[in-house]
Amino acid sequence: MGHCNINDVLKLEHVVDGMQITNKVEFNCDVCTFGKMTQFRSREPDARASAPLELVHTDLAGPITPTGRDGFRYAISFIDDYSGLICVYFLKHKNDAVAATKRFLADVAPYGTVKRLRSDNGTE
Repeated sequence: MGHCNINDVLKLEHVVDGMQITNKVEFNCDVCTFGKMTQFRSREPDARASAPLELVHTDLAGPITPTGRDGFRYAISFIDDYSGLICVYFLKHKNDAVAATKRFLADVAPYGTVKRLRSDNGTE
């Protein structure tokens, strides 16, 4: 549950017919203050990669408008956690992501093999 902040409530007096606020003193809401406090970190940060291609992050974006000149509506990116290398492949259909992943793996094969591939399991 929540409530409006005091500034928004004061603005309502001029918008709502018949509304009259008698006490316009600002106050601090203890519940809001406690709700924003944290006592502990929620989790430990993930370990960074210690070698190239040890961890690669991927994400699929789209549909993108306007559609590209050749009909591309999606983009998939691969980012190496160690080196920061970014590879982007443009796709016409979302189900082309598997082929793009195979192409990425073939493109980086001369430099080593990908140990872990991390995605957000999005529903694009």
